[in-house]
This record gives sequence, C-alpha cells and structure tokens, in this order.
Amino acid sequence: MKNVEKDRGFAMVAQSAGGTLPQVEARHAPFRLLARLPYWLLFALLIAFVLLWNISTDDTYTLIFNAVVAGVGMTLLVTIIAYAGALLVGLVVELLRWTGNRFLVEAATFYVEIIRGVPMLVLL
Repeated sequence: MKNVEKDRGFAMVAQSAGGTLPQVEARHAPFRLLARLPYWLLFALLIAFVLLWNISTDDTYTLIFNAVVAGVGMTLLVTIIAYAGALLVGLVVELLRWTGNRFLVEAATFYVEIIRGVPMLVLL
C-alpha cells in the first residue's frame, strides 16, 4: 500500500490490493467526529447546566441544594466511621481467634458464626 498523498484539501489513497479507493474530502473529518459524539452526553450536560442555572438563581433551590450537600457529607462521614469501626472489630475478633486461650477462641468463633449466619438486613 502506497503512502497517503494530499492534493488541495483531498486525501487520496493510492492503489491497494488491485483496486483504488475513492477520494475522501479532508473537510468532512469534523462531521465524522460529530457523528461519533455521544448525544446522550450532550443531553446530560444540557440538563446539568439547566439544573445548575436554576440552583444558582432561585433561593428555594439553593436552600434545597445546600441541605442535600450537607446530607451527602454526613452520609460519607458516617460511612467512613462505620467502616473504620467494622475494620477494628474484625481485626480484634481475628486476633482473639489466633490466641491460644480456648475460651477467647471459642467466644470469637461464636461471634463470627452468629454474624455470618444472620442476614444483613436483620442486622441493620
């Protein structure tokens, strides 16, 4: 296959495998990019822009948005604290299972079996 030659805005492809390919105009390249653009993303960005515009111009939406942001922040804080607590409890229980004391090993094993056996929804 020969190299691509350029002639006054046209990209010409030379012969390949016994035939020739039609000339493709270089100025159509932006339209090919536009055809591959995900329109759902443009629609989502438009909706986000409209929502942000409403939030920034309307006092009621601003109040609601601030409450939602505070709620999300509190949720993330509680999640981090719960994760750290569960990690600490799990580590302590596992260390108890490694001790040589039979009573501690049996107590830790009982706790693990109860926690594993009860469905998560019941624990919540």
